[in-house]
Amino acid sequence: MIVSSVRARIVKDTPGALAWANEVAEYVKKKTGNEIEVLVRIGATQDVVWLQRFPDLSAYEKSSETVQSDPDYHARVKKAQDKGFFDSPSVEAGIWRSL
Repeated sequence: MIVSSVRARIVKDTPGALAWANEVAEYVKKKTGNEIEVLVRIGATQDVVWLQRFPDLSAYEKSSETVQSDPDYHARVKKAQDKGFFDSPSVEAGIWRSL
């Protein structure tokens, strides 16, 4: 199993950032058919994490290509950037495998 994660720290308009986090997850789910978990940190800094699970790297690659080639997805990301929801240097992506 492969798990993909993206983490970002909210720095402005927490309600707006959380709404955007859920909206973009639903959009990606609609485009790829893949479930996405949206998680928020309890206490400390206000981080959001998006997690997706894939049976193998091939499935991850297919999903990633679908999203990365979609101009509407990039427009949604730009909207979040323009609104300043997240601390850009804090955004971190990872690809994990189950042991």
